[in-house]
Amino acid sequence: MKVVTQLETTFKQWHEKSPVHLPDGLRNWLATNAWWLVIVGIVLSVIGVISLLNTLLWAEQILGDYIRAFAPHIGAGYTIGSWISIATIIVTVALYARAVQPLRQLNKSGWNLLFIAFLVDLAGSALSGIVQGDIATTIIGLAIGGLIGGFVLFEVRSQFAGKPAASKTTETPPIDTSKSTTKVPTED
Repeated sequence: MKVVTQLETTFKQWHEKSPVHLPDGLRNWLATNAWWLVIVGIVLSVIGVISLLNTLLWAEQILGDYIRAFAPHIGAGYTIGSWISIATIIVTVALYARAVQPLRQLNKSGWNLLFIAFLVDLAGSALSGIVQGDIATTIIGLAIGGLIGGFVLFEVRSQFAGKPAASKTTETPPIDTSKSTTKVPTED
């Protein structure tokens, strides 16, 4: 978690130096509606995973013999890269799902989960692209996606920064013993 905090601090410093910022009204709207936007993203991601699984399994079944016979290095890279993409999507969807309630309450913990999901997605996309051999495309895609996603994420950060996560423990009020009705036996 220390690394994530250091990355957040570094990205925050870069963002503060940016000459371009979203209008306050748009930042406020994005922050207050982030929870349902994340739900939409979860639904679309689940549909994407199901489609990717269907395509991957179909391609392995239909083209598997051909790929293994004539292009084993290409087929293996794309298959492994696709499984990495599926795993990445599943992890980010789980993080998004955990973030919905804190985002609804505008708690910083919700934003933190979005930031971690952002980092996981970048790392998974980089790994998948490298395994598939698409280095140039991966670098360009990560640069564009990382800049846009990071920009929007850090634009709304200030809406969550002052609202720490709610404590899971509840404090019980101290018991007032001066008004006790229980009689303690005394020696006479």
